[in-house]
Amino acid sequence: MAGGGLVTSPPELPAAGRRRIHPPGPAAAGRPRRWRAAARPVQLRRQAGYLGLYLTFCPAMRLLLLLPGFLLLAAPAARAQAPAAAESEAVKQTITRFFEGMRRGDSTVVRSTLAPGAVLHTITTRTGVQVGTEKVSAFLKAVGTSHPEVYDERIRFEQVLVDAQLASVWTPYQFYVGTKFSHCGYNSFQLVKLAAGWRIVHIIDTRRKDGCQ
Repeated sequence: MAGGGLVTSPPELPAAGRRRIHPPGPAAAGRPRRWRAAARPVQLRRQAGYLGLYLTFCPAMRLLLLLPGFLLLAAPAARAQAPAAAESEAVKQTITRFFEGMRRGDSTVVRSTLAPGAVLHTITTRTGVQVGTEKVSAFLKAVGTSHPEVYDERIRFEQVLVDAQLASVWTPYQFYVGTKFSHCGYNSFQLVKLAAGWRIVHIIDTRRKDGCQ
């Protein structure tokens, strides 16, 4: 070249010695994505394994995870128990009113708790086991007739069973004439829910003087 300068050019490499650099094609560009996609399930399995170990050695966390399910199951049961409790209370109120009428000597109150055709039975054991029937009219007359002493039957609700319009109630009792103890036993009530509310359709009781608390 003019000016005496020495200009050198890089030597040409033989074709066999050249290293060709290819731009990243679709296959090369996709390789990192495939690697990440393949690694993701591994990471998820690893995380699931850690979670399983954590739950295994942490009972409190297991309870916290199960608690929402328990609450969902308990909610319908709680809603179902509310009406049942209300019906049981209404049944007990009818029986309580029956005995309040007896104590007050008010046959009208007692009659209001009885269903049409109500039956009264008593089991006696003086001469073998016998079932006596008392007419409702005679019972109401005895309650409503003036008497100097209060007929005080003290009961305790031991069991109240309700299904739809039927109720069965089991009550131990102690009967007092005024302040004097007379006898004790158990009452079994059968009630039916009519349009006017719960009414007594059957009472059967036992009576004894021994073994009373």
